[in-house]
Amino acid sequence: VAADVVDRVLGAAPADLRGLMLRAHLEQARASFPAATATLALLADHPEASVEQQERALLELGDIQASKFGDLEAAWSTASRLHALEPSGSESLEQRLRLFELVEDHRAAAATLRKLAAQPDTLGPVRTRCLLRLARIEDERLDDAAAAIATLTEITADDCRETVLVRLLALADRSGRWDLA
Repeated sequence: VAADVVDRVLGAAPADLRGLMLRAHLEQARASFPAATATLALLADHPEASVEQQERALLELGDIQASKFGDLEAAWSTASRLHALEPSGSESLEQRLRLFELVEDHRAAAATLRKLAAQPDTLGPVRTRCLLRLARIEDERLDDAAAAIATLTEITADDCRETVLVRLLALADRSGRWDLA
């Protein structure tokens, strides 16, 4: 029934932003992912869509491309379009991080973790987890031990001092960068 109403609205005004948003939601709820990707692509390029609406459409589109179709190339292309849009907050950054990790864009994931850790609403334990993940990516994926060491030295939480110390010593030993640790 809801789909029929949306179809009638879009039949009369096929470019209606709200109608397209409803259609995308319904198509995803029905698991009609090919149709949802087409609608989300229209939303991402819609001239009346706000930055937040474009961002949401791109995040959902990239997620479907990667997780439902296994099309990492398409998801990568979609994820790269997000760089032009300013994130709308912590939730947006977390969703971007998930997509960047799905498409193995390690540089974008690292930059997103850095932004997430710097958000005013990112509290101590969450910030610590972000920085630990960031250091792991910098070391293991970006092969940048110096950046990983610098990130680990930013962690001040008492409850993970031993973890940080062990990782710092291992990185310094492996990289020979004792001056940074």
